Amino acid sequence: MLTVLTVLTALTVSSLITHPYSVWSGLGALLDPTEGSLGGFTIGMPISSVIGYLNTKLRDEIPQCELIYSASNPLALHISINLPATGLRLRIDAVSQRLVVIEVLDMFALTLRFAGKIISGPRTPLTFVNVQKHFGPTSPGRYDDARQQYIHAYSGFALYFAIPSKHQAFVKNSATFGMFPDGTTPVAAKICLYHGKWDRPTLPPLPLGSLYMQKVVVDVRHGLHFPLERTVVRFGDTCQDVFSELGAPNHVFHKADVRAIVATNSRQGSDSDYFYNYFDRGLDVLFDAQTHSVKKFILHCNFPGHFDFNRYSKCNFRLLGSSLVARHSRSAVGPASKQPASFGELDGEPPTEVLVDVSGPVSTSSKRNRDADSSRGSAEAGVHENPFNVDLASVLADDPSENDPYETVKAQECRVIHPNMTWDAVQHLIGRPRGKPAVYNKEVTLNPFGTVQFHGFNGAIFEIMNNNHIASVTVFRPAVATC
Repeated sequence: MLTVLTVLTALTVSSLITHPYSVWSGLGALLDPTEGSLGGFTIGMPISSVIGYLNTKLRDEIPQCELIYSASNPLALHISINLPATGLRLRIDAVSQRLVVIEVLDMFALTLRFAGKIISGPRTPLTFVNVQKHFGPTSPGRYDDARQQYIHAYSGFALYFAIPSKHQAFVKNSATFGMFPDGTTPVAAKICLYHGKWDRPTLPPLPLGSLYMQKVVVDVRHGLHFPLERTVVRFGDTCQDVFSELGAPNHVFHKADVRAIVATNSRQGSDSDYFYNYFDRGLDVLFDAQTHSVKKFILHCNFPGHFDFNRYSKCNFRLLGSSLVARHSRSAVGPASKQPASFGELDGEPPTEVLVDVSGPVSTSSKRNRDADSSRGSAEAGVHENPFNVDLASVLADDPSENDPYETVKAQECRVIHPNMTWDAVQHLIGRPRGKPAVYNKEVTLNPFGTVQFHGFNGAIFEIMNNNHIASVTVFRPAVATC
């Protein structure tokens, strides 16, 4: 059962796995600094792979697992997965959601093997002298006066040695050492695996051909563009088209009216709309049950503290806010009035910005017969390079500075919305929706994370968490605004 505790006000700890205690048998406990791996964990692997490995390979070996993250600002700190019984801490980069550091905090709780030999364990302390024997020479280490530790770094990993107070002056004044003046030697208190430098770890490049966290250009007038794959999926595409472009979905889910299920005594209605769930892409595609063509896309941000966390990978979308602004009828870009209009306050009908759905028929024409303004099926060279006719260099640029998300003119012109933006930043770019948000609490008895709010524009619905971050974005073909 998922439980949540709040500690130090800024951090939330979630117990993911709880089982009766069993003797720790190890991860394989093989240390391979050249590959940046310890057992089944490798620097750079996605958080979904980390948790998947824990659930499938180590479920019966680990009595407890803790997920620690910043509840108020989830991008400010690393996501940490702690395995207290083993002394392991896995630090996940909060933005890319990839493993950036592997730490062994208790050298006596886990047996480590290197080059076919046991180098550390409950009965095998890893001393400074033994480190030289196992790993060979390296450049002189550095003494951290604040932590009272000596840091001995190699390529890809570093060892931390606690220095007794009586020997600290000796270590500070020594360029290098092996033993203290009294003939003793320090014992490793921690080992840390990383990529880059020990004090500034970075993420390794993704494997060649990897599609993880690829940028997806989203235009509510057209659909989705995957520049890395040179693929376009548009509103009105058939399920066969989507299958051809994105591959087989991980799951197919049919929407169903509970009342209809009870009345017909069937599991699901055959006439219900259905989703293609692409969990590894962080994406859902909704099809119309009658036309079997695309109605909506749902893009997931995969923040911890949301009910759907780790069900999807993070979708690294680039939503063209300009396509929303152009159809944000009856409201200017920028802050709206302090009292937003509610449903029915504008001329007796809901504003077009609030939870607009497309109820009319959707075109079912095949891509082979699509008219000339569609890029699909064209034989011209480079047809998939820029199907939405936008400044791709600006749209696909790295995220603007966190301190000033509007620092460049191009960022303002493109009004690009990405999954790391706060709701305030989104509203700064495209204005505020005129209607009041819909408040929703999914499965109240099972959801410890509280409510979310849905804010609607003509072409997109933003699901916003209590910490002001985007949980998901639903995009659909905009309704024609009336004056």
